[in-house]
Amino acid sequence: MEAPEAVFVKTENTSGDPLSGSPLFISKGTSINWKTPFLEKSFELENKLEPERKSQLAKEVGLQPRQVAIWFQNRRATYKTKLLEKDYSSLKSSYEKLKSDYANLLKENQEIRNEIKALTEKMGVTPAKEEKSDQIF
Repeated sequence: MEAPEAVFVKTENTSGDPLSGSPLFISKGTSINWKTPFLEKSFELENKLEPERKSQLAKEVGLQPRQVAIWFQNRRATYKTKLLEKDYSSLKSSYEKLKSDYANLLKENQEIRNEIKALTEKMGVTPAKEEKSDQIF
């Protein structure tokens, strides 16, 4: 007997969670139209599965307990990945802003140094020895 073909099914995003609507891996002969939203709601309540809860969910959605466990495991991995991507984006934008601010401060510092130099030359005063402290990195 040949094993049933497996498919990924994309579900609709019904909550504000950016991860809702994640794919569910299930054998081709299994109907999951109503199962994934049910599993999503259950995941929102608690993303870890106790054995009793896994068995209960499996019975309620008509899947094997192992399928429910794998769905939760995949969903946790997807959730973690999305959080990491979000954190990375936030850190990258903060870094870019800090880098820009730093470049602007270096430019402003140089303009002030040039203005001081011009004023000291205009006054005929010998400038004090300059320190090279504008390069931190």
